[in-house]
This record gives sequence, C-alpha cells and structure tokens, in this order.
Amino acid sequence: MEHEGILIGVAQIGAVFAGFLALVLVFSSNGERAEPVSAMHGRSVLYSSFLTIFGALFPLALFAAGLDEALAWRIPAGAVLPAALPMLAESLRFYLRMSAEQRRALGLAIPITSWTISGIGVTLSVLVAAGLLAGPVFVLAMVFALSAVTVNFMALALQRWL
Repeated sequence: MEHEGILIGVAQIGAVFAGFLALVLVFSSNGERAEPVSAMHGRSVLYSSFLTIFGALFPLALFAAGLDEALAWRIPAGAVLPAALPMLAESLRFYLRMSAEQRRALGLAIPITSWTISGIGVTLSVLVAAGLLAGPVFVLAMVFALSAVTVNFMALALQRWL
C-alpha cells in the first residue's frame, strides 16, 4: 500500500497522545475529578486518539488481508463515520452543559477549531466511502483527526498549566 508509512506514523502519534493523556491524568489529578473544561478536552483527546489509531491501521489490515485496494480504503472510511459522529455529539453536548462561566473561560476558538477540523475529516471520510474521492484522501482525513487530537491536547495543557 502506497501510504503505509504515513498511516503507521499517524497511528503512532495518536497512541503517543493517548499515552501522554494517561500520564497527565495520573500525575495531575491528586485523586480529584477534573474540571469540566479539562474533562471535555481529555475526552476529546482520548476519543480522537483511538479513532485516529483505528482509522489509520484498519486500511492496512484490510489490504494485508488481500482485499482490493479500493475497498481497503472505502470500508475504513465508512467505519469512521459511526465512530466519529457520537464523539462529536458528546463533545457538543458536554459543551452545552457547561455553565456560562465555564464557557467564557474556555472561549470559542478551541471548540470551533476542533469541531471544524473533525468535521472536515469526517466529510472527507464520507466522500471516500461513497467513492467520490480517491482512497488515499482518507490519509488526509486521518491527518485531520490527528490535528483534532493535537488541538485538544494543547488546550488541555494550556488550561491546566497556564
């Protein structure tokens, strides 16, 4: 498969973010529940990391199993949608449940950036699954998913330590 190295790299970076999140949670919680804003970013990092790992490795596994390359791209692209939409909905639901003060503290830049990046990645995945875009565009969708992980991890770090 032509883009194997990129997909493996994307999966590895997603795993690193999930690992860093685990370390952050273990060493900074002091046994207390996270503040709602931190919890929202933490969930987004965790969900997006696992989606990125799954989305990046699934086409490689299908291709290695002997599936036609076009299907090896389209099936994972279609599988991302039912996984991503509940994550986006949960993030929006969590944001809407926050108090006005918590939303003011969070600001709009991070949520809008994260949701936009995720929305572009989901849209690209849908277009690949439908056969309207070439399969390798799914690699770009996974890069967008990884970008959402990055935005939320940075927001979590900034909110926790600045």
